[in-house]
Amino acid sequence: MLIRVALVIVGIIAFLGLLIVGKAILAPAPVPQATHNQRADAPHTQSVLTLRAAMSAGSFLKVGDLISTNIPDVYVPSGAIVDTQTNRQSLEGALLRLDVPANAVLVEQSLLRAGDHGFLSAVLKPGMRAVSLGVNAVSGVSGLIEPGDHVDVLMTEHIAPPPADTANTTANGQNVAKIVLSNIRVVAVGGSLSTHNKGGAEPATIDERAVTLELTPEQTGIISVAQQMGPIALAVQSLTGEHNSLSTPPVWGHSVSALDTQQQKTGVNTVHVYNGTAGVQDAHF
Repeated sequence: MLIRVALVIVGIIAFLGLLIVGKAILAPAPVPQATHNQRADAPHTQSVLTLRAAMSAGSFLKVGDLISTNIPDVYVPSGAIVDTQTNRQSLEGALLRLDVPANAVLVEQSLLRAGDHGFLSAVLKPGMRAVSLGVNAVSGVSGLIEPGDHVDVLMTEHIAPPPADTANTTANGQNVAKIVLSNIRVVAVGGSLSTHNKGGAEPATIDERAVTLELTPEQTGIISVAQQMGPIALAVQSLTGEHNSLSTPPVWGHSVSALDTQQQKTGVNTVHVYNGTAGVQDAHF
């Protein structure tokens, strides 16, 4: 009898032991306490503006040149520009004072914004001058010219005929157009040194009829005389390719006029005799 009681007690103890061990095995692992602490210790970051590609000193910034980069606070340099819509718009047309590599953080010390004191003098290369031209929406390429573009300056002049030429078809003189300056950098448009208006939403127009060019001292004299001789127009150059437009000869009015075509139909032959800068004389036979 005692043996049976003892066996029952041993069985009960064994069952309870197995139950405790099984519960301990099947219980989920405890959540590590360090997880919360690790999250609390994660470094705080800031979104700052960096350059998409390397740019050299003297370059104008555009919105497309900027990208946003998250950097831990401890690594953000002094003067870093935070990525906001306002800052992006204010950097449109800003001038880099230093060479900036790709992915580098933009800092206030490395640039000048349009309108800052000394901006125009900083835009000009050493030894260069700034001269403004009066243009309209047509001669200024419909207001599509922006700072940083390179243009050719064209002048159209009316040349009066010599007194001995009053009996022929050139009695009214000739118009002639020529490129007086080539590959000239634009540094300001419409009285603004930014490629956009203050709102930043619309391109700058040439309503103010002013385009400022970067010229050598000799070129400033050429452009001053050209403005007195006849209307001025600007031709924007492509971003790539060779630009040697000054080798293009002057274009005379008779070469684009319908007069020569009409003379060919009537059987009249014309020989154009060029007399330097005095004009052109036509001999008919």
